[in-house]
Amino acid sequence: MNPLTQVKRTQVINQKEAALGLSEDASWHAKFRGSAYVFVGGVPFDLTEGDLLAVFAQYGEVVDVNLVRDKATGKSKGFAFVAYEDQRSTVLSVDNLNGAKVLGRIIRVDHVEKYKKKEEEDEEELQKKREERGVCYAFQKGECNRGDACKYSHDEQRNANTGWGSKEDDPKWEHDRHRGPQNKGESCGVCYAFQKGECSRGDTCRFSHDEQVAVQGRGVCYAFQKEKCKH
Repeated sequence: MNPLTQVKRTQVINQKEAALGLSEDASWHAKFRGSAYVFVGGVPFDLTEGDLLAVFAQYGEVVDVNLVRDKATGKSKGFAFVAYEDQRSTVLSVDNLNGAKVLGRIIRVDHVEKYKKKEEEDEEELQKKREERGVCYAFQKGECNRGDACKYSHDEQRNANTGWGSKEDDPKWEHDRHRGPQNKGESCGVCYAFQKGECSRGDTCRFSHDEQVAVQGRGVCYAFQKEKCKH
């Protein structure tokens, strides 16, 4: 919807409410009682945080002004978020400043139901992706040095229940379950070269290196492991 259309629409709603004499509880403003922030659009690019403070302080004590700027250039993007000490000041601000002219530009002022700074949103999204990838293997060993730049979770509580401890532990997150070398190749049988102490493939070997199984004395057909057994 066009910003000017939104400005006019809000003005019409306010006029109708005033004509009907609606109470605060019945007003459309009541939906936003939980937020002390207002959105300000159409901000002249020359305006600073101090200028916005001077304009919006007419209707209450301002506690935060977030004039959104381009990260690369530092220039204003033409919109901002303003917070009041008293949430009721947002109603006065919307009713009186929406559609007002500031330096020749009509500004749009509206309520914000759930306000979060862009930086907070970015961090939440990154954390969500880390959780989806699972706990950092190096972090579990106390060796991760990537810090916040790591793509995997560094959640201490989750790390304690990933299955890297005792075998009886039941990992809460399915993709955190240990799939390490001790389980590798179990379906293929014990490595013949490993039984002779000659396997040089280590963790890359597709057969089991389970010592307990190996000492039982029953190996897997060597020809079968080479896919040449005719039995």
